[in-house]
Amino acid sequence: METPARMKAVVGIDPGKGGYLVMLGFDGSRRCAEMPVIRPAKGKSEYDVSALVRILREWDGAADVTLAVIEKQQAYHGQGSTSNFTTGFGYGILVAAATALGWPVECPHPKTWKAEMLRDIPGAGDDKARSILAAGRLFPGADLRRTISCRKPDDNVAEALLLAEWGRRRLSAV
Repeated sequence: METPARMKAVVGIDPGKGGYLVMLGFDGSRRCAEMPVIRPAKGKSEYDVSALVRILREWDGAADVTLAVIEKQQAYHGQGSTSNFTTGFGYGILVAAATALGWPVECPHPKTWKAEMLRDIPGAGDDKARSILAAGRLFPGADLRRTISCRKPDDNVAEALLLAEWGRRRLSAV
């Protein structure tokens, strides 16, 4: 007896403690999750690595993830060393988790993927608003709010969705 083929999917990740994760199936289905973070009453928030791994394992069990697209992160001159360390730490966790699951990983620079995905969206400089507009046009039924209680669309949600679509288009072109 043959096992039915699992749905192929691409995972898009907008990194950072305010980031977002999207699994986009080649059939158009979507799964979404906020970046899991522990926010103590006192002190700084931290990535919830166990919850992140749980989410990604669940997605791995539900689909054949053919690519994880994680927006490239880098240190910027003028940012504090703590901020740069936190950015790099989170980026490393994401790349390591996807790699440990056996997923191919691609980490495009923001300018690279945005050049393609925001090409038809007018405006200069405000990539957050342009990302929300582009995701809304490409996925008219998608809820771009972070949570149901939010009133406005969230650029992290939009960008994770656009990163996944960018990856899906790259795979479809091969």
